[in-house]
Amino acid sequence: MLRLTPLVKSVLNFHRVVQFTMFGILLAFVIWFNYGTELDRAISGTPQTDSSAIVVHDNSRTAQELTADADEYRGESIGSESIGSESSQSSAPAILSIDEQMQKIDRDAMLANVEKLARDVTNLDSDLTAWNEQSSDLATNDSGRRMASNPEIFLAVAGLIASEPVSADDFAVLKSRTRLLGDEAMNVRQGNTRSSLDGAFASTKAMFEKLRTSLDHAVLSLAAFEKRSQLLKPSATTLADAMAAHKEKQAAEIASQLAKDKEETEQKIANEKREAQAMLNKLALEREREKAAAKTMQLQTEIENAKIAKQTAAAKQQLEAEFARDLPKIKHYLGKFFADGYTQPQSATHYEQRSTKGPVSLAAIQKAGALSDVVEGLDGAYPRFLHLMASPTNDRVAQSPYPRFIGGYVPRESAATVREGYTLLKKYQYLLVEKRYLAP
Repeated sequence: MLRLTPLVKSVLNFHRVVQFTMFGILLAFVIWFNYGTELDRAISGTPQTDSSAIVVHDNSRTAQELTADADEYRGESIGSESIGSESSQSSAPAILSIDEQMQKIDRDAMLANVEKLARDVTNLDSDLTAWNEQSSDLATNDSGRRMASNPEIFLAVAGLIASEPVSADDFAVLKSRTRLLGDEAMNVRQGNTRSSLDGAFASTKAMFEKLRTSLDHAVLSLAAFEKRSQLLKPSATTLADAMAAHKEKQAAEIASQLAKDKEETEQKIANEKREAQAMLNKLALEREREKAAAKTMQLQTEIENAKIAKQTAAAKQQLEAEFARDLPKIKHYLGKFFADGYTQPQSATHYEQRSTKGPVSLAAIQKAGALSDVVEGLDGAYPRFLHLMASPTNDRVAQSPYPRFIGGYVPRESAATVREGYTLLKKYQYLLVEKRYLAP
């Protein structure tokens, strides 16, 4: 092929139209020689292999030589060459990218899977029809009678037939889904849609496999039972009649069990009602006992209160009598508290001015610590009581048996006086408020 250059030059000496035609044929030959395999693969959708790349590499030198030999001719007829080059480029088919080729492979594989699934569903339909026909035949033929003669085989076969390995509703859904997949696959093949079939195909295939497995298991099980019963003597009762009788027996057993369950339930309810009533009676009795106990306690409380009130009244009466007897001493030792004034004790050593006039407040005396149970010592009740009686900040003018006191221990000569005054105040403090000798 490398020796074609002299022939080409001799041919190009002919008429320009002939030259242009020959150049086009030569250029087409060069393109086909170097890229023919690649063009065929692009048109068919087959991905490029390494071998094609090697062929292109080995032939590149030949293409370069042919192109160099044609440069002279292109110089003479550049216009014709441009027209021919544009025509060749526009007529060359587009080369698919690797991603587009992979997508095409995946799409074709999915379409093939959809077609296979449609065939499998058709086969399942045929097998399901055969199963129904076999089940119908067994209902009356000798094979079914032989199965009915053995209790173990009969129960297994009856349960197998009654279980309906592929329900009509499930199979109708499967066929509808398969038809939709076929319609969508047609649209994908015609380029009318770009939707993915993966999700719908996977779920439909899973449903098919579940129904296929169920039917296959039923067919194999029935075949095994039929083989086991080949040597058995046929029963006088057909398989259909045996199944009907068994169904009636089951219904009777279920009805009997339901009646038994109902009776047990009613008995249980009756027992629970009796227990509940007994519990209510017990609770009512407990409530009555609690009411009686509460009433008894109330009566006891009232008796105790009456007793306390009686004792209190007697004590109060006794206190009143003693108060009347001690009133002169009370006024002598506590008169400084009884007089009206505008000051009230702020502490044991100081009175503060108030806006209201009246006797000294018992609460203020108590707050000052003059009625504390601890009487001795610097912080005892005696020195505090004496402080309040002798305080110069008290604006009340009244006779007082207490000496002037600036603090410290109570003078020995005044101890008896202070003790008497404290004792009278401690004993009659609340009665003094009640009789308004002291403010609250």
